[in-house]
Amino acid sequence: MLSKQRNKVIERCMLMTTDPGDLVLDPTCGSGTTAYVAEKWGRRWITCDTSRVAITLAKQRLMTASFDYFALRYPHEGLKGGFIYKTVPHVTLKSIANNPEIDAIYERLHPGIDAALTGLNAALGRRQPRPGPLHGHRGRPQGPEAGAGQEGCALLEWEVPFDFPAAWAAEAGACARC
Repeated sequence: MLSKQRNKVIERCMLMTTDPGDLVLDPTCGSGTTAYVAEKWGRRWITCDTSRVAITLAKQRLMTASFDYFALRYPHEGLKGGFIYKTVPHVTLKSIANNPEIDAIYERLHPGIDAALTGLNAALGRRQPRPGPLHGHRGRPQGPEAGAGQEGCALLEWEVPFDFPAAWAAEAGACARC
């Protein structure tokens, strides 16, 4: 337990004061903690000691340790360019649109959205359907008769605001958050 705490202290000091590729000098090797941490975080290191026991212990620790392998972020710059610590897949709109599971997700979640929208419209007293046919981009109504908030007309999914106006009844806000 003590060695893990010692590693954390040395790691914190090293990460605050050095960059990858910097040279770390430890003139009193001890058990090799500084060299171990320097190797782990991509720093070059030099260590020495007057005791053969300390040198042997540090050598054994370093030779049997396993370190994570990281790819260089900018290989032409060497260690100064930094490491790629974590990679994640690049998500694009195309991959979202072509997702074969999107229909299943829609079928599973849409009834709940419809129920919440119906409850919100009922709480606001908006029961009348929209005048005129739905057309335009993705079925959205076009023209002056399509305005959100038309008195008495039911709200559509995309017209529900994220922040409810103060004029709306408290029960409408509670209903829509369900």
